[in-house]
Amino acid sequence: MTIAIGLDEGVPSQRLPGLATAAVMSIAGGAIHAAATGVHAEHPQLARIFVVTAALQLGAGLLALARPTRAAALVTAAVNAAAVAGWAITRVSGISWIDGLETKEAPQFADTACALAAAVAAGAALAALLVGWQRARPVRLLLPALAAAVLAVPAMISGGTHVHSHDEVAGAGAHVHDEGELASGTPSGGEGAAAAPADHTHDTVVDDGSGSAPSDATGADDGHTHDTVPATPGGHDRGIPPTASTCRAWRA
Repeated sequence: MTIAIGLDEGVPSQRLPGLATAAVMSIAGGAIHAAATGVHAEHPQLARIFVVTAALQLGAGLLALARPTRAAALVTAAVNAAAVAGWAITRVSGISWIDGLETKEAPQFADTACALAAAVAAGAALAALLVGWQRARPVRLLLPALAAAVLAVPAMISGGTHVHSHDEVAGAGAHVHDEGELASGTPSGGEGAAAAPADHTHDTVVDDGSGSAPSDATGADDGHTHDTVPATPGGHDRGIPPTASTCRAWRA
């Protein structure tokens, strides 16, 4: 009597320990990058970088799951290590040649979770390369997948609604106008904002003989200073011709 024995899937075989975990976490990091692409649409260059990074992480993770080889482990480690390095630079000093990353940013939940997933993926893939092929049972992906989902789903929600902000206040060129400035049409603090009428004086001749000087010579006060100089016989103020009444006063 012959007994047929099916293939036991639990039989140990040659595997790279940790590569499956690296693949799952790389996929999680790529999903977070893909979800955050839309909020960076105001910076096309940065949005394209997010798309490329997401595609590389997703592709490396899927490759490591489908063909768990040393080459796949090397690609997964390199892609995710580059993602972590880029995140660290943007949090320390910024990247001047990338539009939208010129200044450093404070860590947020979404980008920190993405960097954490990439760091785990890079570390696990590097460990798989260092350990090499080992006889091990088939990998159970339930726990790594749950951990990746718990990390990635909230980060994707946060990253999809996060307002990407930089230190833009200094370069925005915004200025404040007060009500007086709007009424006068002159910028506040400018050279002509508070320009006062020129301070000058007028010499007004007052005839003490006939009182023929105009009565409104000093009556209209326009904010200037007028010095009253009495006319004396035998002389007159320069530039003011003598009148007939003034001549009679001199003869008297």
